[in-house]
Amino acid sequence: MKKVTLLLMCIAFVIFCGMLGCSKESSTSDEETIKIGCSFPLTFKGAEAASQSRVNAVLLAAEEVNKNGGILGKKIEILIRDNEFDTVKCVSLADEMINLGAKAIIGCSSSSRTSVTARKSTIPKNVILISPSATSPTLTNLADNNLVFRTAPSDVFQGKVAADYAYKTAGKKTAGIIFFNDIYGVGLAENFKTQFEKLGGQVLNFVPYDALNDYSAYDFTSKVNTLFTGNPELIFFVSMANDGSKIMNVIAANINLSYKPQFMGCESLYSDDFLPPNTPAAIIEGMIGTLPLDAGATNENYQIFKTNYKAKFGIEPISFAANTYDAAYLIFYGMLKAKSTNSVEAAKYIEEISKTGEIIKVGEYAKAKAALESGKDIDYNGASGNLELDAHGDVTVGTFLIWKIENGKFKNVTTVSFP
Repeated sequence: MKKVTLLLMCIAFVIFCGMLGCSKESSTSDEETIKIGCSFPLTFKGAEAASQSRVNAVLLAAEEVNKNGGILGKKIEILIRDNEFDTVKCVSLADEMINLGAKAIIGCSSSSRTSVTARKSTIPKNVILISPSATSPTLTNLADNNLVFRTAPSDVFQGKVAADYAYKTAGKKTAGIIFFNDIYGVGLAENFKTQFEKLGGQVLNFVPYDALNDYSAYDFTSKVNTLFTGNPELIFFVSMANDGSKIMNVIAANINLSYKPQFMGCESLYSDDFLPPNTPAAIIEGMIGTLPLDAGATNENYQIFKTNYKAKFGIEPISFAANTYDAAYLIFYGMLKAKSTNSVEAAKYIEEISKTGEIIKVGEYAKAKAALESGKDIDYNGASGNLELDAHGDVTVGTFLIWKIENGKFKNVTTVSFP
């Protein structure tokens, strides 16, 4: 069934790309279309489905705009690239798309790859970069010339939410933290530690490990032994699904869990690749974690987006798809407000259109276009939430899901909103 579904997705994707002109080679000139680049790890193991869902979200947004007159008389053309979760390739593909005329780039998934791509490609070339999923706090103070934005909340919020839940709700007073050593892992781990200790908790062990694409030959045994020193009541993981699963397998094989700590994870572990059979069911049963949440089941904007997405692609959107859809619309509305496709000019208005003016909901592009063309201000309330970007390009309002693993599956426990 999964193979059939994947095949149908691929067929639909190819047909849709043909409709929108999103093939790898541009067939039209800069004068005819407005090119937007899209960079995700489409073939990286464990990230394929999420990456495709994000690409689909951009394609949906572009189709909606094109059906309603485009921008400044031009249609949107999406350039899609598979960055394979490789930092060097992220940069080179951004350069390639910009050279082809891309006015903005949406991607590159992780915080570290987004940061490097911004510093080495998009900022020097004066091109907008919006990430739907980069959450490291270090991006807040990036010297970006007002060109880097994100539609997912900073881990300043996630670290606090996770620590609050661990200490106040789960009642744990000592913790060990294991994290991969890049700007995302360090940022989330440090923010959890800061808040946990502020509440009165004690972090016994703070254990980094190498940030790699492939952990098949990596030995976590010594890291795990260090992590469990002193028998912390809670273990907080900042890991991806593949390395997190391997760490759990090492724990199951080497650690006496007679006292079994409470395991806690983050959004990057919220993946079927982390669940059994890849990870022993007994070791992760009862594990809790956090996940930046789309606007939610009761939110009208998210429901409109989900309905339209499913009608187009036959499946429901997943991880950060709504954030990606909003990233595209921030670019489109910025251009309309600026009355220019110039990236620097459009970037000047992205913060403003996320929080000032007439409320614009999902599916109201024609209304927004008319308002902006007549000189009015708009406040885009997106599929992922109300956004409310600040001067750093960071989301300032949102919601996190607290999840739990029960019977080998993820279960929703509660939600926590910020600020």
